Amino acid sequence: MKTKKLLILILIQLFLFQPLSWAGTSELSPHLRISNSIVQATFKNNPTDSQLQQNSDIQTNRELPGLTIAINIRDLGVEILSGGKIIYKNCLEKAEQILPLLKRTFGVSNVYIYDSFYELGKMSTLTHTRKTEDYLTTYNDLGIEERISPIHTGRASVIVKNNYIGKKKTINTSRGQSILDDRNGNSFSLAGMIKKIKNKWKLNINPKLSDSEFPDAKKSAQALKNFLDTSKHLDIKIITDFIPWMAPDAVDETNYKWTFYTEISEAENAQFRSLPGEKEKQKFIENLLAWSGNKSFTAVRITENGLERIILVKRLRFYGIYSADQVVLNPFLPEVQEYYINTLKLLTDAGIGGVRIDLGGILLNKGLKDPEARYLDFVSEEQKQSSEKLHGKPWSEIIAGEEPWKNILSKAKEYARNKNAPLEVLMEIYSYDETEMERVLALGVDKLYYEDVYENYKHLEWGTPEEKANAVNWLYESLEFMIKHKDKLLIFPMSNFDKPSAELLGGPITGMRALSIYTAKAGIKTMVDFRELLGQFGQFFPIPGGIESDGTYSHPFVKDAEAEQRKDFAGTQNALDNSPFLSLINRLFNIQTESGQTIMSLPVLKINPPQKDAHGKLHLSWETDQGIIVRFSIDLNNQGQDSYQVDFFQDNFQQPLKTMHVSSHNNLIQQAI
Repeated sequence: MKTKKLLILILIQLFLFQPLSWAGTSELSPHLRISNSIVQATFKNNPTDSQLQQNSDIQTNRELPGLTIAINIRDLGVEILSGGKIIYKNCLEKAEQILPLLKRTFGVSNVYIYDSFYELGKMSTLTHTRKTEDYLTTYNDLGIEERISPIHTGRASVIVKNNYIGKKKTINTSRGQSILDDRNGNSFSLAGMIKKIKNKWKLNINPKLSDSEFPDAKKSAQALKNFLDTSKHLDIKIITDFIPWMAPDAVDETNYKWTFYTEISEAENAQFRSLPGEKEKQKFIENLLAWSGNKSFTAVRITENGLERIILVKRLRFYGIYSADQVVLNPFLPEVQEYYINTLKLLTDAGIGGVRIDLGGILLNKGLKDPEARYLDFVSEEQKQSSEKLHGKPWSEIIAGEEPWKNILSKAKEYARNKNAPLEVLMEIYSYDETEMERVLALGVDKLYYEDVYENYKHLEWGTPEEKANAVNWLYESLEFMIKHKDKLLIFPMSNFDKPSAELLGGPITGMRALSIYTAKAGIKTMVDFRELLGQFGQFFPIPGGIESDGTYSHPFVKDAEAEQRKDFAGTQNALDNSPFLSLINRLFNIQTESGQTIMSLPVLKINPPQKDAHGKLHLSWETDQGIIVRFSIDLNNQGQDSYQVDFFQDNFQQPLKTMHVSSHNNLIQQAI
């Protein structure tokens, strides 16, 4: 078995690093011969995208050191069966198969795998599949009429309000008609990142990654090992989610003291226990949760000392909304810190090189003091004493300034260093005050999410009249900030999994693709979602919900044509082979100097500040080690795809040696001397 594995890895290496030879294709690529004063361009036979891809000139020396590809692994595993049934299976095996392609043709250094990496709770599925008939009209204790839908699963209960109904869409492919909806739930609503088996912590990998119809935990775990072994061999860092939250139905007698919780009175519990049947008990809980003062809680039934009782556990609050399927753990507690540290240790042991901390700012001291969520109002005396023992100071001093992440990340990173496996920490936090950024980075965070480049692109297309009028200036300012803090940020010029895709937004899509390639080449950590690589509109398994004010969804499902194209893994591979992102990379990496080096392979010596002009164009440039200045220009007023150009300069931005852009009409590289 080991011999077979070694042979496979050797074959991958040979395939990856040996230039390919394709008869008759070497003359199909354009060569821009750059000298001090003359540029000559030669084309033969108008090369197609597939011919450019096969050309040996573009198969080697591709380096985009900042590029991170984000892969929805459930989406990657999709299979549409005869009759239209949609399943997902062999998700990690399929991810492993595309790693060499990502390395060879995209120059990828990092891959972020997301969506249901860990085992999910059941509450989320029920939350996001409410139907109109599930709601009933009632009045709360303030006399306000409400439409509510109670949900009970396991020993947890929650009330969903405001007639929330998840997305649903019918698609048609050659394999039949399929129904897409949010039944797969929220991938951030977990049964836990790790779990104890025979008193030993182990990663709680989602068993459905093996097969959503026939889950197999052991198979998923083995597939993860193989995937990580291959990624290590290819020198691709794998990043995954660190999710501090739990599903309500993951709370029980063993861990409820990890949460922010409160007890109901003993009289109420006695009344609850006296009820004759399950139906009456559920109604009691529904009435308890319907009270206006309990709107931010989930109810959990626990049994201790032979008696069942109800506790109320604080739900996660973000963007002013309480999540129905996530509860918050108290990070000041030693038990919670142990859970977090052990998770990071096990991820390191597995071969994971980085983590993205979901909504990490909420568990900063400042976030825990949210005056609306009031998490710290629900800490028991027992919890306070436990925390004081860990931190060696009174509770009042702990909450005055102690940052839970500091100890968690310090111990996890020390463990990783001792294993000679450094752990990179990316935190999803949207505070760009420079003092606050430095404070958070000092806790052991390596990079922060930076969404402003994308958001200002979004304003350009979806903004109010005022936002549209200011979008170009705002985007320019965000590029300035990006370059100034390039070593501290993870950017996404197009979208991440939780944002509307470029295909949904419209506008200068190709320009934004070029910007992503530019920043990744310059070493700025840049994330591009797999959906954006393919140039697609939606996903089979997007984030649940996401309705916009105009009735459209910011987390849309695939279109019929996209579903047809990706009805099996062969179709997904074909879509990747022919992706518009790859087409653009092919063109940029196919431009050569007189000495035979590609412009995109020349080392970047200096990144210049962005520039803008009065015509809605932004310019970004770098200087190479051969004295050539490469400049990308994005035309933000161009609503089609013909929205960027590349110039090559010498002598400090005097007359360009060469200008090129991609025509959206005939896919030829057009040139102007």
